[in-house]
Amino acid sequence: MTEMQRAYAVAGAAVRQRLLEQDPRRFEALASLGKNDVAVFQGTYDEAQRVLGVLDVPYRMNPRSLRGGLRRKRFKIAFVNCASSATDARVAAVRRFVEDGGWLVSSDWALGHVVAKAFPQTIGWDRQRSTRDEVVSVEPARDSLWREIVVPGVLPQWWLEGGSHAIAVHDARVRIEAASHDMLARYDAPVVAASFLWGEGRVFHAISHFWLKRTRNQHERHGEPGERFLHEALGLSPDGVAKALGCAGGEVSYGALQSAVTASELVAQLCIAAVC
Repeated sequence: MTEMQRAYAVAGAAVRQRLLEQDPRRFEALASLGKNDVAVFQGTYDEAQRVLGVLDVPYRMNPRSLRGGLRRKRFKIAFVNCASSATDARVAAVRRFVEDGGWLVSSDWALGHVVAKAFPQTIGWDRQRSTRDEVVSVEPARDSLWREIVVPGVLPQWWLEGGSHAIAVHDARVRIEAASHDMLARYDAPVVAASFLWGEGRVFHAISHFWLKRTRNQHERHGEPGERFLHEALGLSPDGVAKALGCAGGEVSYGALQSAVTASELVAQLCIAAVC
């Protein structure tokens, strides 16, 4: 396994352990999800299903119900991975799913290929702005879902893949879940994640990917052992730290684990929000 694969293995266990120790009600909500609650649609670049896998959340990949429209009575949340294209049938199915009360979570290039088409005049891609391969600081909005994944004493950050599509907001009713001063300064496009209501459901879109293939050490502490992050940042018990690290199969750095935990915690909180 690569270091990031090891980091995600630890992150999935750590997020579940943190919920179990610190928020049992939300842990039970996450644990209650079955394979008929979560749908994932294959993309070209992102792999949210791998994050669900390390979180032990069952899911259905590319469910056949897409062809006739996603059935809200089966799925509570659907993930649409970053993709270079999407069929009209998928766009229409996603729109019906959200209108009927489902939660849609999308990443990066799904912004223009799925979200902007299914939900016009909400958010979209400003085609003049794509990012470099870099890590940016993140400032969650007050009472936002992203706020749930911020840990004391740790500067929130998010990895941007080269060519990530900047998010443009077209409707004042869109909620900016997280923004970045770094992105504002570099691209005049500060939005990291945004959400909005549509019909009976909700859409949540984030720039870049949930399954990161690499990270970058921005600070000296990022090169330290990941055990410190689990203990100091997540506040896991000694037994919880040992349990999470037992999934690594090798060394994991503080920085790699921080990136993997951030993405894994976000996916977990989205799943929990869809059922609570």
